[in-house]
Amino acid sequence: MPSTKPQSKAGSDYLYEDEAIDFRRLWSAIWRQRVLILALTFGGLLAGAGLSRLLQPVYEAQASLQVPVATRSFGAANPLRSAPLFEGRGWIELLRSYAVLDEVVRKRRLYLEPAASTDWRFFSTFAIAPEARWGEYVFSSDGAGTNRLSSVEGTLLDSAPAGDSLGRPVGLLWTPPSPGGLEVRFRVRSPRDAAVRLNNEMEPVLPLDGALLKLSLRGYDASNTAGLVNTIADQFVEVATQLKREKLTTVTEALREQLEVARLKLTAEESALEQYQVNTITLPSDRGAAPITPGLAETRDPVRQAFFRLRMDRDDLVRDRDAIERALQAQSDTTTSLGASLAAIPAVREYSELTGTLQLLTTKRGEARQMRLAFSSTYPPLRQLEAEIFEIERVAIPRQAANLRQALEARITDLDSRIAASSREMQQIPLRATEESRRERNRDVAQNLYKEVQAAYESARLSELSSAPDVRLLDYAVPPTRPVSDQVVLVIVVGFILGFGSGVTLAILRDRFDRRIRYPEQVTRDLGLQILGALPLLRKGRDGQAREDDQAMLVEVTRSIRMGLLFAHGSGGPFVVTISSPGAGDGKSFVSLLLAQSIALTGRRTLLVDGDNRRGYLHRTLNVPRSPGLSEVLSSQSSLAESIVRPVGEEFDFLPKGTPRSNIPELLSSTQMTRLMMDVRGTYEAIVIDSPPLGAGVDPIVLASLSGTLALVLRNGLTDRELASARLADLRRLSIRVLGAVLNDVKPTGAYRYYSYLPGYAAGEQNEVAALPSGSVSQATPGDG
Repeated sequence: MPSTKPQSKAGSDYLYEDEAIDFRRLWSAIWRQRVLILALTFGGLLAGAGLSRLLQPVYEAQASLQVPVATRSFGAANPLRSAPLFEGRGWIELLRSYAVLDEVVRKRRLYLEPAASTDWRFFSTFAIAPEARWGEYVFSSDGAGTNRLSSVEGTLLDSAPAGDSLGRPVGLLWTPPSPGGLEVRFRVRSPRDAAVRLNNEMEPVLPLDGALLKLSLRGYDASNTAGLVNTIADQFVEVATQLKREKLTTVTEALREQLEVARLKLTAEESALEQYQVNTITLPSDRGAAPITPGLAETRDPVRQAFFRLRMDRDDLVRDRDAIERALQAQSDTTTSLGASLAAIPAVREYSELTGTLQLLTTKRGEARQMRLAFSSTYPPLRQLEAEIFEIERVAIPRQAANLRQALEARITDLDSRIAASSREMQQIPLRATEESRRERNRDVAQNLYKEVQAAYESARLSELSSAPDVRLLDYAVPPTRPVSDQVVLVIVVGFILGFGSGVTLAILRDRFDRRIRYPEQVTRDLGLQILGALPLLRKGRDGQAREDDQAMLVEVTRSIRMGLLFAHGSGGPFVVTISSPGAGDGKSFVSLLLAQSIALTGRRTLLVDGDNRRGYLHRTLNVPRSPGLSEVLSSQSSLAESIVRPVGEEFDFLPKGTPRSNIPELLSSTQMTRLMMDVRGTYEAIVIDSPPLGAGVDPIVLASLSGTLALVLRNGLTDRELASARLADLRRLSIRVLGAVLNDVKPTGAYRYYSYLPGYAAGEQNEVAALPSGSVSQATPGDG
């Protein structure tokens, strides 16, 4: 009966809708293709060994640098505190910046690539100009004292006598030696391209909140790699130190500008006071003719002194308000000048919020200046810092200054009301005394401001001169003595893995697309046939005969096939079956002979019919004449009794195929064949018909229709599944009853291990094996093609 099991998609035999991958089958495919897998694995090993000879060992050099630990303790309120330049990943960004790598490329001449490493001796004086032309060049010397520089296409670019400069037309600054008749090829890259490649090759590592930055680099030359790492580390320390100095210099410059503004302010106030005193020396003064001790002036008229203070405080507030307005109106693009102008105003210095904002602006402008030296304008932290500076300069400072101006306006209004409330007599105080006191106070304020700024400036200068670099080189790289990894072993292992993997993959693919019968489920599930038995592969011993265990198993399997066929046929009438196979070489004649022998040993009168008139050779196996036979009986040239013979040593009768005829399909379909089958059915209890393969023509179908049943022989590793499936479809359309399948040439291992029998359990003397003629013990008789 056909199988009702759902088939896999795209004809896959490995995966069904309700099943997982059959790993036993995969292992079976791998084991069957073990020679191929071993060959590919060995080929992978050889390829890996050959490739390993072409690889150079890779060395790794490392250097260690100390950087400040990331901290948030540095605030913006005091710009003189020496905060670190960067925190965390910022140091790695600086290390990868072109401010470091471009200079390393120039120092190590990484833009130069000779075709051979031994050619470096010719480039000891090599350098490039800013307008150098990048590309590949060929240097040659004719041995007569003339050096030439050409392009790879052969175009002459420059020539010069030995000892003179060569390559200036293309921007090369080089005084090559005169090797004499030697040609040297080399390539000149853009320094930026070389810096990008160096950036991709080096591996800086900085642990989170760590203070030790590890710089690693790999290369084929141990000494050159270590030297390159040290050059990068030295340049990194130099750039970091320069940036730190630039930061402190920026703060010092800002304070210097403020100090200069404060000095000019003090000078102006002193000059104004002195000039006023000179111009008003003849005017009356409230101080009287006789000098009064300063300590007694306060006690002489406290109301008058309070009035003077109110007037001077108001004048100071008006002056500071006007100064703030002028500073904002004259604001330029330079943050330092704005900060210096506002910082020189006394009211601003007393307003802590605006003072802190000005100091923060100065600090951030210094940081931006440092970043521009190390990074491009597209660097994200730099762009963010510039946005913060713009926000502080254009929004925060004007807003806070406006708030301060409003506060000053309020205080001025309050003082005006207090002054207006004073007596009219107090308002008659000589203007000279009032103005002189105000100018003296302005001088004192300017003097105090100058002293404060001068102290801050001297402190900043001291910090600039005594500051230590943030980065310090702890360990220089030394040339490694051993490669970073054993490339030879690695390549050989990779070759082994690739070879083995290719072999396994190819084995699975070959098994996946193999059209031949190889597994029991292909018979039961794909073809829908019941397996009647699996004939073992007969292995020959040293004497050329089949092994005893295999012969014993063959007998047991034949008994199982006999029982299965008799049971499937039923008890109605004599047992009649046609034996066929999808193609040639499957062993149908071998199975027919074994089955006839086994049935005859049960005591049933048995007839073996050779229905393969095309290529049947059972008569040779049984050592009987070919004719008269079936063809002579059907053509009325001989009677049935005259054609049937009893082979020597056998218990069954045999009807040979007879003389081959071209009209044998018509003879098999004739009424003579029908009468012949009726005659033998009345005489024999079991009839076994050996027919041609199903793919040979209509003969097996005609014989199967006459017998009513058919048993199919499938040879493991040979039978075409698609051919078998197509022929089975024809048989089922004709309502021919297929009793099952006999598997031939099966190794009792793997998927077929359950179809074998236990050794050592042979029944008696094994007469059945002894009854088989020696010529019959063959998996595929000549009649099978």
